[in-house]
Amino acid sequence: MKSNSEYLYLHGFNSSDSSLKYERLKKFLHHKDIKIICPNLHFSPAKAIKQIETVIKKKKIVKIIGSSLGGFYAIYFGNKLNIPIIAINPALEPDKSLLNYVGAQKNIYTKKKYIFKKEYLYHLSKIKQSRIKNKKITLLIQSIKDELLPWTHARNFFKGCKSIFINNGNHGLEDLSNLEYLACI
Repeated sequence: MKSNSEYLYLHGFNSSDSSLKYERLKKFLHHKDIKIICPNLHFSPAKAIKQIETVIKKKKIVKIIGSSLGGFYAIYFGNKLNIPIIAINPALEPDKSLLNYVGAQKNIYTKKKYIFKKEYLYHLSKIKQSRIKNKKITLLIQSIKDELLPWTHARNFFKGCKSIFINNGNHGLEDLSNLEYLACI
């Protein structure tokens, strides 16, 4: 891999570049001489999309890895720009699944407090993808024990894509020590 090429990791809702998952991915990819970056995404979807667009314009991103809400964004940019993606327990309908989170929030890593507004759900609904456009460059990694998002929904949405279903773990899928799926990254 050329040193000027990078992977982009997009974290989930209320997460950051300090997450255990990102740290483990970064360590794993470092051993493969692959650089990965993770912007601290804004809680406003419109601002997060602009952040991601800026990173993609400034860097030579060759693959996007997204987890949960970051997986939702990865799907959007994978379809829009035809960039290979890996979606880890992706949120497929965050405009619905995040409804109970409208109101006061606190990022679990940065401790930053903010208000998650109902209008953010509308913005998410406007960029929601109905399908994967390029199934050959898309990988799904999904825990069948995801307690937040139905794994069967992901199975159906990613039909025709390479998919790895993990029998253990949870929505966070923090145990990225399983080389069974890390080897596919």
